[in-house]
Amino acid sequence: MVFLSSIPKKRDRIWKREKLNILQEKLKVKPQIKVAKESKIRKSQCCKTGNLHTILLFDQRGPPVWYLGSSHKLPVCKN
Repeated sequence: MVFLSSIPKKRDRIWKREKLNILQEKLKVKPQIKVAKESKIRKSQCCKTGNLHTILLFDQRGPPVWYLGSSHKLPVCKN
């Protein structure tokens, strides 16, 4: 379903885009190149392929005593 109020808006956008391109050419404006941002998803330290997901966050006091168990004393991957 097309509403009558939406038709002029589409035409206006196309018209503005055309006029903007012409104006930028006249003023010799160069479009800014988008710099790719580094992903905030961390990769595995061992294989650099898997994505790491945050499960728990601790403050400056560190993890509580109950959290420290035998699994945290395992050796780190050596790749």
